Amino acid sequence: MARISIRTASRAALLISLALAGSCSVLQKRPVQEMSDTSAALRAAKEVQADVLAPELFRQASDRYGSARNEYRLKNFSEAKEFASKARRYAEQAEFESVRSGARRQEDQPQPPPPDAVPEKYGYPEPTGTPAAAYEQRQREQAQQEQQQQASEPTPQPNSPPRP
Repeated sequence: MARISIRTASRAALLISLALAGSCSVLQKRPVQEMSDTSAALRAAKEVQADVLAPELFRQASDRYGSARNEYRLKNFSEAKEFASKARRYAEQAEFESVRSGARRQEDQPQPPPPDAVPEKYGYPEPTGTPAAAYEQRQREQAQQEQQQQASEPTPQPNSPPRP
């Protein structure tokens, strides 16, 4: 019977745990940048009407991006990164085909001339007081009301008998 030393067994256990940890999605880096780049590429393609001018490429890009988002949600980050990369390439191709077909970006299109009349400036309301001033005003009003109530109430005389 072969004897396995503790050192050899601990090395084997360490190698097995590292192999398992490497395949675990918890330790994998999230493809946040790839997902963001893909989303930007899809928006750029949509901006030049790639969904109309290059519908097949745009559909493939959208489908791959949906798969990437689904894999990301399931924490399959390596597959999400792969799908996102393919989706970005399809979106860029769709954008290129659209521009080649004559599409123009929003910023490339001529802007209408500015109107001759300059709109008048908005008149901001002037402040009418501060909260401290309003508080002091309420305090004065309450003090006046208390004084009026005290003046209207008859004060009992200390030596007079109570009224029946």
